[in-house]
Amino acid sequence: GLKPMVSLSLAVLPEQEGCLILAMGGLDHKVHIYCGDQSGKFIKACELKGHSDWIRSLDFSLPVMTSSEKHSLFLVSSSQDKTIRIWKMTSDVQQRKDNIGMASYIEGPLFVAGNTSYQLSLESLLVGHEDWVYSVEWQPPTLLLGGEAHQPMSILSASMDKMMMIWRPEKNTGLWINSVTVGELSHSALGFYGGHWEPDGKSILAHGYGGFFHMWRDVGLDSENWQPQIVPSGHFAPVSDLTWSRSGEYLLTVSHDQTARIFAPWRSHVNPGDVICWREIARPQIHGHDINCVAFVQGTGNHRFVCGADEKVCRVFEATLSFLRTLQEATLLKPDNEDFDDVQVLGANMSALGLSQKPIYTHGKESPSSASNDGPDSMETIPDAVPTVFTEPPVEDQLAWNTLWPESHKLYGHGNELFSICCDHAGKLVASSCK
Repeated sequence: GLKPMVSLSLAVLPEQEGCLILAMGGLDHKVHIYCGDQSGKFIKACELKGHSDWIRSLDFSLPVMTSSEKHSLFLVSSSQDKTIRIWKMTSDVQQRKDNIGMASYIEGPLFVAGNTSYQLSLESLLVGHEDWVYSVEWQPPTLLLGGEAHQPMSILSASMDKMMMIWRPEKNTGLWINSVTVGELSHSALGFYGGHWEPDGKSILAHGYGGFFHMWRDVGLDSENWQPQIVPSGHFAPVSDLTWSRSGEYLLTVSHDQTARIFAPWRSHVNPGDVICWREIARPQIHGHDINCVAFVQGTGNHRFVCGADEKVCRVFEATLSFLRTLQEATLLKPDNEDFDDVQVLGANMSALGLSQKPIYTHGKESPSSASNDGPDSMETIPDAVPTVFTEPPVEDQLAWNTLWPESHKLYGHGNELFSICCDHAGKLVASSCK
């Protein structure tokens, strides 16, 4: 074509050993079908029209055999027009033409490959996502007794609306419906770039801007129950500074990805002697500028840090009660309630139109500066976070939403962007420099 192609899928034609079919989609809103052989020579067979925007993903199924038809091949396509289309390719052209009724498809183009004629037609149009659908993927085949591969009729889609959906045909009517929906709620304005099945079909994984992963696993026995799972996490831009906590229990890092993250060894409650895994247990700051430097200073429980970013203000953050309790869960240290008597802040809320993180108090008190912005119809703040004491490592949704620390002070004085910061050994004096 004259316009670039951005997605493709390759499959073997049913009942045609050695014959291949290639589907390509791109910026011209069409799916281009090519037929070829293992020598690498392909000839254009037809075009599939229907999408009204760029085609982002294509995937062929394994051949599927039904009671009324021979082997059929399905192609699924997704587009920036927010829709998914399922195309059915069958070699039993005459039988399909003779069938009249609600189950008939819209007839599509015919082409010949080898000694067989094929016809491609629209099987179903799936509408459910609210933004670009970046990827679609058939569930991996399962092996039956005797080693024969069986293609499950399940499609996984991932979209920029921060949702993944599993589509299946309804048993009675055969209509394709959305049977499972999972997703995230975070400060990020971007959604999922792709979704993938685990080979056994029991888990699904999404990835998106910022290098984050989201995984859900079906843990249900009698019915489906998809629950989020722990996955690796970390910075997605250069790490500009790091420092150990004053107690040495965890590591705080800051990065040009505009976040501060806390990593700590997480010990198993069941077998404390097992191998210790380092996990991201909190994301105390999500900023609007690249963060350049950080240092711990003296504070309640020695969990207070000051950081500098590409701005003229140093910001001081205080540990929350939910974080201190979570840290105890991670390190398996015995709780000492006296250490937390002076901690009145349970968590923090992100301000949508500002850079400050406002405190959530343990007894329901509001920050004086946030009292006028927290109404249900306000556009000033993102919906309230829910600070939680985690008994297992938090997942991405929880890290991005419920582990913020409140900003307690701003330190003014510099006329340019901050470059470095440090404190004395006692943690009482802070020195900073700017560009």
